Amino acid sequence: MRQKRALRWQHTASYVRVAVDGNPTIEEFRPLLREIAADAVSWERPALLLDLRSLCKEWSLAEQFLFGGLMSRKLSQLKMVAVLQVAGQRLSAAGRRQANRDGANVSAFDDESEALDWLLGMGSPVAPAC
Repeated sequence: MRQKRALRWQHTASYVRVAVDGNPTIEEFRPLLREIAADAVSWERPALLLDLRSLCKEWSLAEQFLFGGLMSRKLSQLKMVAVLQVAGQRLSAAGRRQANRDGANVSAFDDESEALDWLLGMGSPVAPAC
């Protein structure tokens, strides 16, 4: 029996937080990102805090690269995307570059306050890792 994937939504005036429940595979992220993109057309400010802290599995570099590509294709209309992950499981530099290739502005964080500071423009820009 497949585990149901769920998105938990919190709309604010400055950003939208979407938390992913369950443990979706990279392929299962396609419809989840599509759902976020469809909802995003009505957002006042195109900023997303994507909370992946509940994911149990650490992604391989190949999976991170694929996830970055999915984000690039599905969420390119968003101005800023802060990916919130468990410490040590951050989106790799290659994954961030892939996510940013179509003009998105994606950064990964393991601290929620840092992610929100960046997302709301109060933090310093995150330099892309080499």
